Amino acid sequence: MKRIMIPVIAVLLATNANAFDDNKEGFMLGLGVGVSSVKTNYIGGDSRDTGFATSLKLGYGLNEQLSAYVGAIGDLYKYEGKGKRVNTALSGIGIDYYFNKNAPYYVTGMVGFGSVNELKNKKDQTGYGFLIGAGYEISEHITLQADYMKINTDDKLNADTDALRFTVNYTWY
Repeated sequence: MKRIMIPVIAVLLATNANAFDDNKEGFMLGLGVGVSSVKTNYIGGDSRDTGFATSLKLGYGLNEQLSAYVGAIGDLYKYEGKGKRVNTALSGIGIDYYFNKNAPYYVTGMVGFGSVNELKNKKDQTGYGFLIGAGYEISEHITLQADYMKINTDDKLNADTDALRFTVNYTWY
């Protein structure tokens, strides 16, 4: 693992010595927390549950309007109120696009690998997923974001999810 991490860190440091200079161009790191409403579709019916939403973005601002990133987006919730803790996650690549360099409004999208995990029984389902959303920068570095995340899993347990998510995010750039 050290053999991989050391070159990656060296490349990141060498490519942008001006990271975190309050300019949206260059290296960026974003963290977010919030609330989600997750609908789980399974063979016996549907369930709608409220959960805790998280967001992690690591990327690069190509210019003042467009950023590309790798991300990990997740929801943690109690399934059907029966105390089963479930985690849904999306890991992939995404973009944030501001309408112009001074506009506080932006749109976001992400595609990648999705998973639905029942934590206690360690039942995992994997598949693909996507996220689309919009946000508003309330002050420099702080955004409010609303998005829709869909995860389609394979047919083992047949539990696909749809989530409406509202997060507060802090982005270092």
